[in-house]
Amino acid sequence: MVLHSFTGAPDGLFPYGGLVLDSGHNLYGATEFGGSVTYGSGIVFKLDKSGKETLLYTFGVADGAPTASVVLDSLGNVYGTTENSGGSCFEGCGTVFKLDQTGTLTFLHLFTGPPDGEYQRHPCFWMRRASFTARLPPVELREMEQYLD
Repeated sequence: MVLHSFTGAPDGLFPYGGLVLDSGHNLYGATEFGGSVTYGSGIVFKLDKSGKETLLYTFGVADGAPTASVVLDSLGNVYGTTENSGGSCFEGCGTVFKLDQTGTLTFLHLFTGPPDGEYQRHPCFWMRRASFTARLPPVELREMEQYLD
């Protein structure tokens, strides 16, 4: 059974990352493309049990494109990475973002290239003490923990 078929605009295209499940049995994920235009910079979405999609955020060119799974915290905030935007690399080096329940996107970290990191195609994941990492060196991880709820 197919729960949802992505069409590009406005509902996203190429959901490369996996899905996460909340306590209400809704699925969350991101697409690399789609959104405002078919080959836009992607979206963060929620699917309910019936397959109805809710667009939580549409990425613009300056935001980067999500290319990995997202994670949820206990308050319903969504965290993820983008492979571009951010620091000084061509088209940006990538970001770690937080999307709160009001739909506000906050960049928690802008990658600046080696040795900091670039073009994140890896998902964030939860660790002990309700912190997370996006395959960051320990210094950047400690700096990012201040942003967690």
